[in-house]
Amino acid sequence: MPKSSSPPALLRHAEFLGRIGDFTDGVTEPASRRGQAAFLALRVVDQLAGPWQENVQAFEYQRAATARYVNDLPDPDHPENARLRAILAQSSPETLGAPLLGALRDYAEYLEIVGALRESADVLVTLLDLGVGKESPQLWIEALQGAVRILVALERVDEAAVLHGRARVGLRGVSDVSIRIRTELAGIELMVGKRKVSDLDRAARRCWMRAERSGDPAVAWNAVVTLSRIFLDAGAAIEAALALEGIRTSDRLAPSPAAGLDYAEAHMRVGNLALARAALDQSLASDMSDTLRLRAGRVSAELCARMGDELGFARGMKELEALLDSAVVASLRDLLENSTN
Repeated sequence: MPKSSSPPALLRHAEFLGRIGDFTDGVTEPASRRGQAAFLALRVVDQLAGPWQENVQAFEYQRAATARYVNDLPDPDHPENARLRAILAQSSPETLGAPLLGALRDYAEYLEIVGALRESADVLVTLLDLGVGKESPQLWIEALQGAVRILVALERVDEAAVLHGRARVGLRGVSDVSIRIRTELAGIELMVGKRKVSDLDRAARRCWMRAERSGDPAVAWNAVVTLSRIFLDAGAAIEAALALEGIRTSDRLAPSPAAGLDYAEAHMRVGNLALARAALDQSLASDMSDTLRLRAGRVSAELCARMGDELGFARGMKELEALLDSAVVASLRDLLENSTN
């Protein structure tokens, strides 16, 4: 993602306005207009978290005006434009719940894939602010995990802790064991951010035992790959590799293409490149959404770079060029190449 200036932090969704007006720093006019469109679209979503019922007509006018702006953006087939259209299409009282949360999560994942972490975190926080955790708990808890992970990576630990605390309150009464375990994993993530590494191993073991007892493969896979990454972020590479043994020694297949990509990426991070390649190939053989296919392309390109496969890396970047604009691809190329150094 092109570099951008930093607007006032107190302005909600200011991260997207950072793309505007700084064309000397690699930001093109279409990228600038997409940033403004994202800002406006997320402001529409904000209305659904507030007292929009007091003036339904004003809300619908704002949504329709924003939709017209998004529809008039250059390059209508650009992947970001499509995701903004999807968010606006679901931004209504009738779809408040899983459809809107799904559209927001897809946009946040796209932004993370292309390296726009601050913008991705902003979208996930917007999703969480809708306060529909009990209606769509799985989508909501996935957003919580993602938001905490990214905010910790950005060294915004206090914000992550506030989100985690609010989530624990909002999910009271939800009995789903997977929700409780994922909330616990987000709390373990905070330990790294708060430098409480001495408590990490014990908390991780306790969480893994609960995930195993759940009998749900999706919960177990999520716990394994999350704990592996948390250990790696804490500088415990051996523990990160050992955490993955919880899946590697079983005969279970990944419960979903997304879980398979998580697993491939985790092995790649700890240096198990052959296992990462095998897991990635298994995921690529599955039906995937456009966003997952884009993520798989990024993982594949980075894996080729780590394996010293220059031809594979070049081929992977060429495939990404068909899905992303040139400025994003150039930024992503630098990011992937630097990750191997």
